[in-house]
Amino acid sequence: MKVRGCGAAALAKLALEFAVLTAARSGEARGATWDEIDMEARTWAIPASRMKAGKAHNVPLSARAMAILESARAYGDSGLVFPSVKLGRPMDAETLVDILRRLELVDVNEKPATVHGMRSAFRDWAGETGKPRELAEAALAHAVGGRVERAYARSDLLDRRRALMDQWAAYLAG
Repeated sequence: MKVRGCGAAALAKLALEFAVLTAARSGEARGATWDEIDMEARTWAIPASRMKAGKAHNVPLSARAMAILESARAYGDSGLVFPSVKLGRPMDAETLVDILRRLELVDVNEKPATVHGMRSAFRDWAGETGKPRELAEAALAHAVGGRVERAYARSDLLDRRRALMDQWAAYLAG
């Protein structure tokens, strides 16, 4: 991944790569805490209080996402996976955006890439490679369908999403 080779701070690069690999929102990744991570189960349980829709979200972690977490452990235990240099605070959003600026990455419209745009890139990849819509939307923590459809959709599709996120990680690795 191009991010690994840039001159940004190592922990910031790890945070950006983690956000992209998990298709998480920037704030979700930057605010990740060690108590949300289950290293044995290879999952990240984001509580409802930190989710845009106010609903808890379990994220299956690829091998690369797990390796990032192992690397992040070396930066101390403030409780946050990706702490700011201001101890006890999450990394600032601009820190991740700055990496994208340094790399001069652009989106399909030739506009500067954004961290949130990486979620869109994930969704495009999923659609273009024939992944089921409900699986891609579940990975993004989006509600699918109308009220009745949502009432019957009780599974979080975690096992299927695990395979999806492994495929996404392989795609990103090239």
